[in-house]
Amino acid sequence: MLVQLSTHPTTAPGDLTELLTDCHGRIRYFLRLAQRAAHEPPSSADAVSEACARVERYFTLALPLHVVDEEHSIAPRLRGLDPAVDEALREMSRQHRRQDATLIRFLAALSRVQRTPTNSAELQQLARHTSALMREMDEHLALEEAVIFPAIGRLLSSELQTAIIGELRKRRQPPASRVAPGAGRTSR
Repeated sequence: MLVQLSTHPTTAPGDLTELLTDCHGRIRYFLRLAQRAAHEPPSSADAVSEACARVERYFTLALPLHVVDEEHSIAPRLRGLDPAVDEALREMSRQHRRQDATLIRFLAALSRVQRTPTNSAELQQLARHTSALMREMDEHLALEEAVIFPAIGRLLSSELQTAIIGELRKRRQPPASRVAPGAGRTSR
């Protein structure tokens, strides 16, 4: 079976590194789902199409938010506190930029397979682009988990981590809920 009902944790994460680790888990999950979809038998056309739609949705909606979290909420607060962390942050940003081309090819392959889920040539292309993205992400996630995530706990206060969590959550709110209470109301 290709589709899992939920990829969200059953309990609320307790700290910033736990939230980020959960995001990394979802990246890995959706890459494995794309990989399985590319190798599913043709009799599973609907499941393949649905899986590709879910993967595409994740990589077009959630992954960009995760990148913004790292680039705008985490990196600026860690920068300048430790030379080794600074180098890891520079490499993280380089990797984000390099992944763009691979992501574009991956998303295009997902879209084509959604339309023609039994086309073996398209499935092979999806498998190839998924493998390429997995290789890039494995290196990228390993760097963050080995250097950047431990630095968060070591170098940032719990108050600052809580503020960052607030920023991450705010980015994920629907636009309507970002409006200040009472905004747009008229008095009678």
